[in-house]
Amino acid sequence: MKMNRNKNIKENTTGCPDHEIVCAYFDGELPKEGPESAHIASCAECQSRLEDFAKMAGAIARNMKEKQNADFPETMLKKVRSKISAEKNPVVPFYIIQFMKAAAVFILIAGIFVYIKNFTDSNSKITGSQPLRTSPPASIVSTIPQKAPAGIAGIPGEIEIRNLRDVSTSPDIRFMTPAQKEYSPDKPAIIPDSVSQVWTTDDMGNAIAKAKECLNKTGVKADILKFTADDSGTLSSSVSLNKMQLSTFVRLYAKDGFELLSPAQPQPEQNVFYGNADDKVGYEIKIVSKNR
Repeated sequence: MKMNRNKNIKENTTGCPDHEIVCAYFDGELPKEGPESAHIASCAECQSRLEDFAKMAGAIARNMKEKQNADFPETMLKKVRSKISAEKNPVVPFYIIQFMKAAAVFILIAGIFVYIKNFTDSNSKITGSQPLRTSPPASIVSTIPQKAPAGIAGIPGEIEIRNLRDVSTSPDIRFMTPAQKEYSPDKPAIIPDSVSQVWTTDDMGNAIAKAKECLNKTGVKADILKFTADDSGTLSSSVSLNKMQLSTFVRLYAKDGFELLSPAQPQPEQNVFYGNADDKVGYEIKIVSKNR
């Protein structure tokens, strides 16, 4: 414990050195061979003052040590946290980041190049291996689940799905032989010798009139259609037509807004068929009300 002291040392009125001299003695700065040192060493009062100085110095030292120990855990915790954070989030050198970006761009460009090359090669093979088609391409007719009315002959009361078939995009109805099919992109349908079809309508009277009108357009006299009604209200009639007349009638009747429930050929969207257009077909037409 050092104190500011004057170089001129004087004794107080009690005969003991003053406070600054005793402090210098306590700090070991007072010459040992001097009279003041000899007095302090032999004086009980001066020794008591030295003991007070020692107690004060000890208390100060303990206080400083406790304060240092209190801050130590927090300081160490901050250091540990800083080290852990540095390990979890390492700093990637700038040149590595640039290299990774360049590699990603290179891989992307290479992938695009390979894709374009494969696509070009594939098109070249297709063009070289397939002959040019002079007729319109075939289109696929979507299949739609059809709910048939219960109790109608030949039509079960359940959902029926029409078969997928390719049809020509040409509006003309055509018939061809199996030999002709080999040179055509179309897939003809087969019209059986006996056909039964069920149609639905909201207006039964209008349905009869339109059926006769469409039949007349095919070149057949409309008065051959003689409709009869059963107990359920279903109208039916049977006529003999050739395949061209039947397929034309079906197309015209569907165009007038009547819905065909039966999957049997001919269908309104089908226009290419096997066989001879003049072959006779027994046709049964049934008309049911949508409101029944």
